[in-house]
Amino acid sequence: MDDGRTNARRNLTTEQLFGSLFQHMAEGVALHEVVVDGAGKAVNYRILDVNPQYERYTGLAPDRVIGKLATEAYGTPTPPYLHEFTSVGLGGPPTRLETHFAPLNRHYEISVAPLGPGFFATIFLDVSERRRQEAALQRKTEELDRFFNITLDLLCIANTEGQFLRVNAAWTVVLGWSVAELEGARFLDLVHPDDLASTLVAVQALSGGQQVIDFTNRYRAKDGSYRFIEWRSAPAPGGLIYAAARDVTHRFEAESALRASEERFRRIFELVPNPLTVADAQGTMLDCNEAFCQTSGYTREEVLGRKPADLGMWRDIARRDLLVETLRRTGYVHNFEMPAQDKDGKPQTLLLSVRMLEIAGQPAMVAASQNVTEQRRLEQQMLHSQKLESLGVLAGGIAHDFNNLLTGILGNADLALLDLSPVSPARESLTAIGSGARRAAELCRQLLAYSGKGRFQVQPIDLAELVQEMGHLLSISISKKVVLKYHFASHLPAVEADATQMRQVVMNLIVNASEAIGERSGVVSVTTGLGHCDAEDLKGGYCAESIQPGDFVYLEIEDTGRGMDQATLDRIFDPFFTTKFTGRGLGLAAVLGIVRGHHGAIRVRSEPGRGTTFKLLFPPSAASISRAAGPTAQAAPWRGRGQILVVDDEEPVRTLSRRMLERSGFSVITAADGREALEKFGPVRHNIALVLLDLTMPHLGGEACFHALRQMKADVKVVLSSGYSEQDVVTAFAGKGLAGFIQKPYTTDELLAKVREILDPTL
Repeated sequence: MDDGRTNARRNLTTEQLFGSLFQHMAEGVALHEVVVDGAGKAVNYRILDVNPQYERYTGLAPDRVIGKLATEAYGTPTPPYLHEFTSVGLGGPPTRLETHFAPLNRHYEISVAPLGPGFFATIFLDVSERRRQEAALQRKTEELDRFFNITLDLLCIANTEGQFLRVNAAWTVVLGWSVAELEGARFLDLVHPDDLASTLVAVQALSGGQQVIDFTNRYRAKDGSYRFIEWRSAPAPGGLIYAAARDVTHRFEAESALRASEERFRRIFELVPNPLTVADAQGTMLDCNEAFCQTSGYTREEVLGRKPADLGMWRDIARRDLLVETLRRTGYVHNFEMPAQDKDGKPQTLLLSVRMLEIAGQPAMVAASQNVTEQRRLEQQMLHSQKLESLGVLAGGIAHDFNNLLTGILGNADLALLDLSPVSPARESLTAIGSGARRAAELCRQLLAYSGKGRFQVQPIDLAELVQEMGHLLSISISKKVVLKYHFASHLPAVEADATQMRQVVMNLIVNASEAIGERSGVVSVTTGLGHCDAEDLKGGYCAESIQPGDFVYLEIEDTGRGMDQATLDRIFDPFFTTKFTGRGLGLAAVLGIVRGHHGAIRVRSEPGRGTTFKLLFPPSAASISRAAGPTAQAAPWRGRGQILVVDDEEPVRTLSRRMLERSGFSVITAADGREALEKFGPVRHNIALVLLDLTMPHLGGEACFHALRQMKADVKVVLSSGYSEQDVVTAFAGKGLAGFIQKPYTTDELLAKVREILDPTL
């Protein structure tokens, strides 16, 4: 009996304990009864009781569910989890499930326990919040995984032992290794040997806790090539390393290509023969090449950081300002001619091409220049030569035509004097006419000398001896305050020259030198010698372009006069140019023509206040100098006989020549041009003793007429007559049987002497 009471107390205590547990459990608890059909199959379950927490977890009040079937309590057509729940109540093992309980739209962790045949209990734990947190974490993890795998950058987690723990798919794209091949592999095994030391230093720094390490190394790809990888790494707890990297191979290749391009540009920059400079927008020099240094005379160190104006390179500030304005307006200039000077102050002429560019994000000026100083000098020399040549052609033509006119004037005056009585008062007038005509003829000879077509009687002469012979004449032709000093070289080679023309040259230059000294005391030095001139020495010389370097006999005339500026020097050889109040004729122009005609050259040096030096260069002659023979007795009067054909397009010349020849016993036929001459020559060609033939005529010129006459009569004697000089004319007839030449104007005696020389050479 005591045992019964003890058991009762024990049972009561158990029931009380169970009730207390049921009431105070933190989980929601519901007691259920299985509802079966007639066949004993579970078709529903009834809620018998719920604890207080049930309402908190499900949101259903006890009075809404206690005693109700599951379909009624939860408002569903079928009982939720019928099989899972009732199988436990009908003797199955306890079970546990986590699910979304659709009727309540909550996530539960549900434990199902048997209570006896046909009964079971469900214990609810609402895990909706936990599931939401887990879902959010899952979503975040999935997002990170997607980002980890879709980013183009290389991402990895490694340890400080040098092992990859996790890598993303970008590694496969960049290096070709699969993710499986890399995860667990040693990343140090992929580092380029040359970069291994620096990589180990970075790993050690990360192991020591350094927060961020940025460095670049090369990684071996699966195909054996290497890629440049730029890293940003940070340490993490547990000896981990988080790292993000980027393939910068293209950048390194571009930088390498840029360096190579810059090196090529630098080599080209230095090898370009034209001077090149780079300056900022204010004109400060940033760079220059070797050609610029050679042209300007400055070193690179002297140029950099300075402006051309600071160096005094520009000789024309107005031109520089125009260059700057053009650059500001258009951004470039092309072939802009700029007067400049080098470091030593030597004038230069530069052709500048400048363009505004952007270099390293900053505006800059790139300038290429061409030193055309020598080219401009040669152009000026050529222009001067062309000017002289043009003037020479003009002068020669004028002299030729003027000589035709003078032939009539001088010849008729000469004939009139022969016809007049020695006491006739008209003789004085005719003599004056003849003198004037001769002076005009002298002017024509100067014109021909200027044009290089003067009549030279060339022979080997000694220049020193020629000047010495002129000593007295020179001394009385210059100012008494001027001292003549002579410096003659001994054993000087001869030159092939016309002595008369050389005297004219010497006289002209010395008189000019005396006049340059003026009323002051001064010295004129005359020097002869033999020297060698190379191409550089001949630069800037007048007429020098037509002669070759070599040895030259020189005649130098130097004065201590006032000198000349460059503008005067540029014009001294122009015909009729003078610095005197009134002109003196051709002057130095005739000197230039004579020197040109002797295949020589002239060099001139002069500066204001420092005098002037003329240096005449002549090629030496291999011939020896012949001394003139003594005077011979005058020949007896001579008269001719036979028929002469005079051919000239100038009627006064034809008439004059006919009268001159007829006075001496000749029969004369005249023709106005070559055609008429041939017509008249044909029928009487065997009677013609000589033909006096003008060179320049219309219809048929003298040269063509000469050849036609020779065809009609091979031994015909022809004397050419021209206003041009003998050497200019006879050269074209050399070796063709020309009998002689006479230059207009001529007198009766000169014409008869020439005819006699040909028809009667024994006299």
